[in-house]
Amino acid sequence: MKKFLFLVAIAAIGFASCTDEKVDEKNSSNKIGFKTMVGKSTNFKVGELVTADFDHFHLSAYRTSGGAMSYTSSLVPYINNIVVNKSGADWIYTGSYYWPNQDTLQFFAHNADATIDFPTTTITGYPYFWTTINSTPATQKDIVVAKGLNKAALGTTPVALSFIHALCQVNFSLKGAEVGPDYVIKKIELIGAKDNGKFSFNDTMKYCWSTQSGNATYVYFDGSKTIQNSFVSFGNGSRVASGGLTGYEALMIMPQNGDWIQIKVTYDLVNAGVTLYSNATAIVTLTGEHMDTGKKVRYNLTVPTPTGASTSKITFTATVSDWETEQTGGTGTLTK
Repeated sequence: MKKFLFLVAIAAIGFASCTDEKVDEKNSSNKIGFKTMVGKSTNFKVGELVTADFDHFHLSAYRTSGGAMSYTSSLVPYINNIVVNKSGADWIYTGSYYWPNQDTLQFFAHNADATIDFPTTTITGYPYFWTTINSTPATQKDIVVAKGLNKAALGTTPVALSFIHALCQVNFSLKGAEVGPDYVIKKIELIGAKDNGKFSFNDTMKYCWSTQSGNATYVYFDGSKTIQNSFVSFGNGSRVASGGLTGYEALMIMPQNGDWIQIKVTYDLVNAGVTLYSNATAIVTLTGEHMDTGKKVRYNLTVPTPTGASTSKITFTATVSDWETEQTGGTGTLTK
């Protein structure tokens, strides 16, 4: 799972009254501050979180008395789902929080705009939150999560939070089945995916999703794009090899077993400017697919020629006739 690369200091600036403060030893050298690492991958798609867009996260913390964090740890609530916001070059939150004198703190953060299940009494093991993934790429959020475990009082040293991707990114590359006709793509859909589930923090930050539900249709592309064999036309005369539908958003999918999810492509077949077949559909059902946390998946699809059009393809037969039987002509004398 790739981690993000940018580093920013988060100032622990308190704005609230004393009733909002957690205090064991109230002095500025004991105030809790944060720094974050937010990872990135190359070849960003729209919708994938980039440094400039990382502007807030939700944070909760629990106290433990001795020993490392584990599935059996007794956690005492300490910081309840505060929002840390970016303000210029600084990161700020409402309230002031200070290091406890003896206990260690366990930090859990995310940007899902969900609420970590934060009890009023001691709990056992790692916390969790529930969320629903929006099925429209333009409005999807690339969820990132982080944990900072077993932190004793650091004084003015910030808590390091290394965020990782919590979803699975899905992309598509397409080509036409034949050279010649244009395959005008109208829509690409991912049908039957689960979009609601429970994210549980754990020690490895893998296999975190459970209790998934839903039957969502994710629309990857909805418009007009022409694909001719292994080339993609962008409507401005330029054509590039089909490494992907550049400029269109990746899908952010809740990690899940992808069996029985369908990919559906709706398209027209156009030849020499004449539409031969309108709104053809091609569907494939996935088997053996696992859309894992923090992974990118690309499906390479060949768009078929519709049966109704292929049966009317122009074909030719040709024969070459023999020369007629040679005949003997007359005789003559050549002169200079």
